Amino acid sequence: MKSMPSKYRPYMILSLSALAALTVIWCFHPELSIFSRCAYSSYSYQAEAWLMGRLSLPYGESLTWLEIATYKGQTYISFPPFPSFVMLPFVALFGIGNTPENAVNTAFVILGMFFAYKIARRLGQTESVSVLLSLLLTLCGNFLFVAAAGWVWFLAQVMSFTFTLMAFYYCLTDDFKHTKYAFLFYAFAVGCRPFQAVYFPVLAFLAYRRNKNIKQNLLSLIPMSAVACVYMWLNYARFGNIAEFGHSYLPEMLADQQFGLKFLSQNFKYLWSLPALSSSGLSFNGFGRDAFWIFNTVYVFFAFIIIYRLIRKLSSRESLIGDPVPASGVFVLVCLHIFLLLLHITMGGWGWGSRYLIDTTPGIFYVALNLMPKKPSKTVLAVLILLCVFGLAFNMYGTIVTY
Repeated sequence: MKSMPSKYRPYMILSLSALAALTVIWCFHPELSIFSRCAYSSYSYQAEAWLMGRLSLPYGESLTWLEIATYKGQTYISFPPFPSFVMLPFVALFGIGNTPENAVNTAFVILGMFFAYKIARRLGQTESVSVLLSLLLTLCGNFLFVAAAGWVWFLAQVMSFTFTLMAFYYCLTDDFKHTKYAFLFYAFAVGCRPFQAVYFPVLAFLAYRRNKNIKQNLLSLIPMSAVACVYMWLNYARFGNIAEFGHSYLPEMLADQQFGLKFLSQNFKYLWSLPALSSSGLSFNGFGRDAFWIFNTVYVFFAFIIIYRLIRKLSSRESLIGDPVPASGVFVLVCLHIFLLLLHITMGGWGWGSRYLIDTTPGIFYVALNLMPKKPSKTVLAVLILLCVFGLAFNMYGTIVTY
């Protein structure tokens, strides 16, 4: 490690940390490891159909465990399509029975950790603090749960998480040429988790502030627009609706509406539901509906840093927020994002913790970084380390038990 160039050292630390944490989980659940076949490989089945020149699945009736949508007598994968584009070369190379979804998922986990680190560095944090912040956002939160397996739901969340961080990072660099990459990666994120679309106004603001040439900004949107057109064409060709990717045609969704205000009150209560304590230990409901602030430690750090900076603000004239306009905008959009998630009938389905709220953590991470002092005090560092230790232990335990 000492002989390694210093610029590579943080990435090696993050990679080894991810592999170490995931290996512990895989020791308890070998079927989740990168060497095992993925149990829920919906995106590979969809990629296989595309390679066969079809939009519908050739044998969808036999894949009912993969949440198959049925429309006009045809069967389709019922999830936003982008991960299938990633899986296309793997299906072509290895065949449908050997596609490495778990390994692909792990690669995107590590890539996401890299970009969380790069954003922290970009916003003025030191190398060591940036590594800790990246760990806080990923392995030390319930992101660890979706990082452990490349199952269809989790692969989409991990990809969306990583692409969202990449979009933010490329909007924060000094080079305007990166803007087209930012919006391209952003389009990929939306193609995994459609509600990521709420962050477009802030990304557009960051791009425009860097270069106020409207024509150049519009040109930078061309790659994103091309990807969006592909999504809309796929949706229309399959379901006759440019905004429908198939989830509405799941059998369980036909019996009730997928989104509605009637779900808001109960789902909001779930966000604050503490686990029950019994003679056998802590008990969780196992359906993705638990107190988010226990699982998503980045939210705890966000709350702490607000209180800390407000106290410091009262005794000094230092600025509260590093970059107030985009940071405030992202916070508002995170709140909107959470509101939209609360309208969903399941708000996450089976899983560990409030799984859907993982989608909001890149945004809250960006806001927290704008609240952090450039030279964190011993108090801030102590809280950061404590949350990392607690978050890793707690989410490791919960991930192993839940699977």
